[in-house]
Amino acid sequence: MMQIAPGRLSEDIDVYEASLPPDLAAAVAVVAEREGLDRGWLNNAVAQFGLPAFDLQPEPLYEGRRLVLRVMEPVTMLLLKLNAGRDKDVSDILLLMDETGFTTEDDLLMLIDSYFEDHPESNLDRAWMEDTAKESAALFGAQHWGSGIDPPESLPLQEPKGPTLGQ
Repeated sequence: MMQIAPGRLSEDIDVYEASLPPDLAAAVAVVAEREGLDRGWLNNAVAQFGLPAFDLQPEPLYEGRRLVLRVMEPVTMLLLKLNAGRDKDVSDILLLMDETGFTTEDDLLMLIDSYFEDHPESNLDRAWMEDTAKESAALFGAQHWGSGIDPPESLPLQEPKGPTLGQ
């Protein structure tokens, strides 16, 4: 587990790069061994999805002499994780739900609907994403409000944070 922000942990860092340059792959291996991380801590599996419908114009996070780091919007990462729907993505999905404010099944389905309305040609699997959204929302609700309990009506639910797709 890596701390990505105070109180937030992730198994890996996702990289949208089909293959890592040899020097970077070697450096990743050194860091993994030195820090006791899994060798896949820098994970480029997301590149296999070939996401032409996404606006993958990540924002610069760090620019050094030999390294430039850019990050995707949390909403984009949430959609990617919902599409992957793997057990190992659950912790990232829950973190991203909290970060974006899309915390209920209805919120997630609205996000998925918005994506597919803007990208009808998408190669992503809508039914799979909807199933993952339903399971993720139930788990998020159980963690925050108790198993099988809907959020109390007296608590104002947040509007989703950040930009929505197509903005």
